[in-house]
Amino acid sequence: MVIKDYRQKKIYRFTVLLRDLYRISEKSTSFKWEITKDTKKIGDYTCQKAMLLYSGRTWEAWFTTDIALQNGPYVFDGLPGLIVSMKDTKNNYEFLLAAIRKDKSIDIAYFSTKPLDINRKQWVKVQQDYYNDPYREMKSGNVKAVWQDANGKRFVPNYKELTKTEQQYMKKHNNPIELADAIQYP
Repeated sequence: MVIKDYRQKKIYRFTVLLRDLYRISEKSTSFKWEITKDTKKIGDYTCQKAMLLYSGRTWEAWFTTDIALQNGPYVFDGLPGLIVSMKDTKNNYEFLLAAIRKDKSIDIAYFSTKPLDINRKQWVKVQQDYYNDPYREMKSGNVKAVWQDANGKRFVPNYKELTKTEQQYMKKHNNPIELADAIQYP
């Protein structure tokens, strides 16, 4: 989840890793959009195309001036209308406007814990620490887990093998929206 605070010119990204909720704060970005003359209809909206190079990806956005909001998905904004559709040119990520509704407040109460406030550099460290020892919490006893085989017989897992498997998965799926910020795992 992303919250944009236009008064403070900040963006807050909320993310969960294991049992912890993190709120990563950073300054808002001024995007350098290239607005083209291309237009098309998306649903009921007449949209115009804009291109953006951001954090290692080229993005194609379709925005409409029919809605007087200069906003869009994730951290994106700054076009002369609402972004209705947006995707990176390699088709790794795509955002589509699903609905518009007026909501006076943002309620993050559905999170069961208070977020830990960190910056982007600290978030990278959290991810690297998790990569190095993804089962640290279980091995230390901070998280209780019962491992059972298909017959219901309990066993002690091979954490070394589990760690290797998790690390391979993390490397294979290391494709964040902000590609330039991908973690450089060993």
